[in-house]
Amino acid sequence: MKPVKSLAPLSGWLLRIAVCLFLLSRYWDTLTSVNAHSISLQTLCVCLYCLFGVLMVLGGVGKSPTLTIVSAMVVALFSLYFAYAAFQGSWLDGYMLSFVLPFAIGIHFIANGNK
Repeated sequence: MKPVKSLAPLSGWLLRIAVCLFLLSRYWDTLTSVNAHSISLQTLCVCLYCLFGVLMVLGGVGKSPTLTIVSAMVVALFSLYFAYAAFQGSWLDGYMLSFVLPFAIGIHFIANGNK
């Protein structure tokens, strides 16, 4: 069976939207309770993680793939950072595996840009 190549643009947008919605739903409580006067490093990382997830969606609108690629790099790196920070001896923990999705999508957009 041949792949349906006409669905490639739709799948790219669905991946962008999925990572954005995943990050916002996972960290919404943290984002809404940010105190600008006393922000911790962890909270700052969460804010940047979500910001670059949104920028990855916005990068798909432009002609240049630069914003998409840079945002995808940041999302992938923060995914690794949060996975490392959450590691408690088992890679098969559900919380640990939740970082695989944004990491994989980030790697996809680093490799493909806006294709």
